Amino acid sequence: MKILKALNWTLSRIIILLTVIILLLSGYVIWSNHRTYEDLRNVYDNLIQVKPNEDSDIKSGFNELKEINPDVYGWITLDGTKIDYPILQGENNLEYIDKDVYGNFSLAGSIFLDSRNRNDFKDSYSLTYGHHMSNHLMFGDLDLYKDKEFFETNRTATLMSETDITKMTVLAVLQVPDSTDEIFDPSMWGNDLTNLGKYIQDNAVHIWDDAIKELLLNPTTTQAVALATCSDGSTGDRTVVILIAHRDIVSEDTPPDTGDSIFNSPIFWIISIVISLIGLIVFGILLLKNSDKKKRSD
Repeated sequence: MKILKALNWTLSRIIILLTVIILLLSGYVIWSNHRTYEDLRNVYDNLIQVKPNEDSDIKSGFNELKEINPDVYGWITLDGTKIDYPILQGENNLEYIDKDVYGNFSLAGSIFLDSRNRNDFKDSYSLTYGHHMSNHLMFGDLDLYKDKEFFETNRTATLMSETDITKMTVLAVLQVPDSTDEIFDPSMWGNDLTNLGKYIQDNAVHIWDDAIKELLLNPTTTQAVALATCSDGSTGDRTVVILIAHRDIVSEDTPPDTGDSIFNSPIFWIISIVISLIGLIVFGILLLKNSDKKKRSD
């Protein structure tokens, strides 16, 4: 009996100890999660103060951002959501998955451009990533586009780079596996987005018909930007919102007009005038000679 009592006493104390440990761990997780979100809000509350102004010189705005981190190359804003963040690009796609714009460790990471893309956003297809966070943080609001009413009433976005401000249209929202090359290989399409358009048509949760028609009619002059995040409640799927805009193409075979044409050269016009004067003088001399010969013959 004494042994059983001792075992019961020991077991009850172990259960109490485990319960206390679980409560402490739960409290720490809740506190840590709260701190993560608070730190994230503080970071981006500060960043929004240095967001480049669309109505002024965006180059100077980006210079200020680059003083914080030289890896900042863009800024994405989705109207109707809380998505309003700088876009970074690291040497690889792991660099900013757990690091904020200040270079500090952060579970929320940063919004970043695929390392295979050009950082001036001149590719026909650019791919960006962001963590799926609650409370409207990072790319958590991409899930809003799965709601048909929200999708149909929120169709505009703005992409800023160091040199351009591009007004973009929300083309579609998709839910796809994270192994989908059509979305996650930015080198797949080259300068012709015809097959990307067809893939989106076949797989979109929601799609704007007018915008997809525009893309398919102009597949080589359309710029697409994909925003990707983890799908809520799924470890292997990704929610992807596709933005498009018209882009101007300068043919590599046609050099740009630099204004240095020979016809714009003052030397050309001086030589032309001198030659014209010499021609007039020669013509006048010939006329005088012909006139003298005619008088003598008379």
